[in-house]
Parts: sequence; C-alpha cells; structure tokens
Amino acid sequence: MKGSVAQSEAGGGGGERGEFSLVALLLRLMMLAAAVFLVCAGYLMERRRHNNKLSLEKKV
Repeated sequence: MKGSVAQSEAGGGGGERGEFSLVALLLRLMMLAAAVFLVCAGYLMERRRHNNKLSLEKKV
C-alpha cells in the first residue's frame, strides 16, 4: 500500500490538474482587475500632472 491515498484525503483539496477551480478563477480575475485599475490610475495621474504643467507654463 505504499504510495496509496485514502479516499477521504483525495476529495478535499483544490482539484487536480485539469479540473475547474472557481476560487482560482476569482483570484486571477481580482488580480487582473487590480492590475488594470493601477494602470488606469497611473495613466490618469500622469495625464493630470502633464496638463497642470502645461497650464502653469501658459500663465508664465
């Protein structure tokens, strides 16, 4: 019986390779959403900073 797995241990994990895991999918979607949010926020902040710099140059 060397290397055998009891039935109770086999069915309680996050799934084997090739199985669908809702938790893994949700985690990946949350990471993707966070990355998109950070990129968009950085873009908007840089655009705002650039516009403020241009408006200050026009006043001088």
